[in-house]
Amino acid sequence: MIDDPALSDFERSLYRDFAIRRGAELGCPVNFSLLTVGWYVNEPRPGEPPNLEPTEQFDLVAARDIEPGEELTVLYSSFSKSAR
Repeated sequence: MIDDPALSDFERSLYRDFAIRRGAELGCPVNFSLLTVGWYVNEPRPGEPPNLEPTEQFDLVAARDIEPGEELTVLYSSFSKSAR
C-alpha cells in the first residue's frame, strides 16, 4: 500500500509515521482525521512497565489497575507480532 503510485508524498509519509507494521501488513485508521486517543499513548519511562497492552485488533486494554491521573503507557514494540 505504501508503494501505491497513486499516493502523494504526504500520504505516504502518514503511513510511514503512523502505521503499525506487522510483517507486510500495515495497521492504521481508515481516516487519519479520525485518530483516537490511543494513537497518542506514550511509552513508559525506562524501567517502568506499561499499563496498557494491545489486542490483535490494535485496541488498547489495561494490563493492570490504573490509578486516576496516571499517564497511560504502552510498549510500542508490543504492536509487532515478532515481539509477542
